[in-house]
Amino acid sequence: MKHIERRRLIVEESVKGDVYKDIVRIHWRERGKRNKIGAIVAISVDGGPRRFFSLRGLPEEDAGKIRFDHVTRDELHLKTGEQHDFAIRETSAWEKVRWAVSATDPAARIAAWVAVWSGVVGIVCFILGVVGVIPVIKDWLTPQKTEHRTAIYSPAQDRVKTSPQYYNVLLENNQVRVLEYRLKPGEKEPVHSHPAGVIYVLSASTLKFSYPNGRTEEKTAAEGETIWREPVTHGVENIGKTEAHAIAIDLKE
Repeated sequence: MKHIERRRLIVEESVKGDVYKDIVRIHWRERGKRNKIGAIVAISVDGGPRRFFSLRGLPEEDAGKIRFDHVTRDELHLKTGEQHDFAIRETSAWEKVRWAVSATDPAARIAAWVAVWSGVVGIVCFILGVVGVIPVIKDWLTPQKTEHRTAIYSPAQDRVKTSPQYYNVLLENNQVRVLEYRLKPGEKEPVHSHPAGVIYVLSASTLKFSYPNGRTEEKTAAEGETIWREPVTHGVENIGKTEAHAIAIDLKE
């Protein structure tokens, strides 16, 4: 859970040059040591919805104050000189992206969207590259023979049929099927089958696998890891603190 600083602060006008830039200025004692200058933070007022800002500091004589531009004050219904309860929280990587693509400054917003679309194009190119090398992988990769991987793939237990809420079909043809997979912490996916294929991990996670023979095992996958998977039947539980997010490429005979 992200650290939250809770402070009662006086609202003041922004510093010249901060207008239309989604900048908030708070003295270091009020913002907390974890929230460094330049960080993107989430701030809520009097328990209301949060907004994202780029954090800046204030001199000693401005301790106890918080400075916003008139755009933010109007949106949050704040007036200079008023005191309010503020919650200041660290942001996740995804929230930083949200701040950038919705920035008030048009130049910053356009640059952020260019970066986001470049990332999307990069992922698509990666997937297409993996699909292209699958025949090579099948030729040289020797399957790991262990007891729990000897289960035969059962189309009747195909995971898209048994657990459609966790899968999004991105591409399917006579050779492959490309799936996006998401499993939140604490969620359990019932017993299902996988054909042989490749998994690309988009976010680190820890999962518990249960096999028909009663065997269980826990595995942690790192972000950016690429995994070869033999046909298998199992159930899955997310026992970690982060959502499991991956791209799965199923091979078809």
